[in-house]
Amino acid sequence: MEFRGAAAINVAAHKAVLLKMKNEDLASLVIVDAPLTQDNRFHSMPEGSGSASPWSDSRRIYLLLFNGTEQELHAYMTKMGITA
Repeated sequence: MEFRGAAAINVAAHKAVLLKMKNEDLASLVIVDAPLTQDNRFHSMPEGSGSASPWSDSRRIYLLLFNGTEQELHAYMTKMGITA
């Protein structure tokens, strides 16, 4: 994947990086400096504003944000070779 821009952000009191996909206005990737656990979930994703698929490597949380339905998000992830 290629990215066209990045920004430092905070998500649920954790440092994070927002990466904008190159040549893709519908998708962005957020990398949060925290593990994904039962007690550490994101409940602040607004409903109806798109879809998100979170996964973790036990050190960080990765969130693929997509401006589309959950079915379109998973089709995009398959096309890009992302498994979550």
